[in-house]
Amino acid sequence: MIVINFKNYKTGKKALELAEKIQRYLPKAIVCVGFNDVERVCKKKLMVFTQYIGSKNARDLKKLGAVGSLLNHSEHRINFREIKEKLKECKKIKFKVIVCAGSVSEAKKIKRLKPWAIAYEDPNLIGTGKSITKYNGKEVEKFVKMLKGSKIIPLCGAGIGNLEDVLEAKRLGCKGILISSAIAKDKKPERFLKELKKSGI
Repeated sequence: MIVINFKNYKTGKKALELAEKIQRYLPKAIVCVGFNDVERVCKKKLMVFTQYIGSKNARDLKKLGAVGSLLNHSEHRINFREIKEKLKECKKIKFKVIVCAGSVSEAKKIKRLKPWAIAYEDPNLIGTGKSITKYNGKEVEKFVKMLKGSKIIPLCGAGIGNLEDVLEAKRLGCKGILISSAIAKDKKPERFLKELKKSGI
């Protein structure tokens, strides 16, 4: 599973252009876009998630065409009580949620809420180009083992920027990756998208 967060790097027409490129190479990818881009990007027939829920209602986001959302991403951190409330709301309408965790201990706490997926991201590595799989591989392994036996999908992210990082995430046991700047900030993302297509993750 490849989850691509556009953040604020690509919005409006540029978000649509990037979605078109992603659809060409990774038609099964999940793209996370801002609220204002949900409807236009949904036309590309990709799985569209929102980047967060915030004050929005999950039911309204679903009406726009989104099938899920990130929650507790590093740029939109919320407390545990809010995570619990948002998840409860989303489960009622079968709105998928990927909850981000900044540590294995936080992921363990989130696990009790039984989200669709948990993405372990070391906040110190986000946007640095230093991959979590290389600089924090042992913690990734702990995270994966902690989720073993549950139905929660384990993802990892932070600093993932090449095929080697993606394959290492797979070797460590993750079922997917959460990626952003390596694609959303790249002027020619096709190269990496082609590599990701080969990864089989």
